[in-house]
Amino acid sequence: MKTTTKLLIPITLTYALLIGCASITKGTTDNIQVSITNCTELIQCTATNKKGEWPFTAPGSVKFKKSDDPLNIVCNDGDGVATMQVVPTRGGMAWGNILFGGIIGGGVDSETDAHWDIPDSVFLARNYCYGEPLN
Repeated sequence: MKTTTKLLIPITLTYALLIGCASITKGTTDNIQVSITNCTELIQCTATNKKGEWPFTAPGSVKFKKSDDPLNIVCNDGDGVATMQVVPTRGGMAWGNILFGGIIGGGVDSETDAHWDIPDSVFLARNYCYGEPLN
């Protein structure tokens, strides 16, 4: 076997195993921008899923660990609570694992939940602004 062929086979196999692996190409964490639609006052929030809990201030962004569970966003300004649930969708990398034979990559993605996607941004409506109820 020629040296070129000897090198090409392992390179091709490695490429086929990793091409769809979201753990490598997209990572196991994500960010979401949370905007407030009806008030400019800052509000303290927490994003949670089965992987953890992450406090942040909205409007603003929060970095969280990807999960197949919904990302629950709860904001409380002392006068009221605003909540939102963001449901993840299976990203294209999961299908890349199936199409390109990345069995190992698929297993890793399944364990780390890296193949789940959430929108880059969401809008949250508040019930209170500066202590006054919003109608």
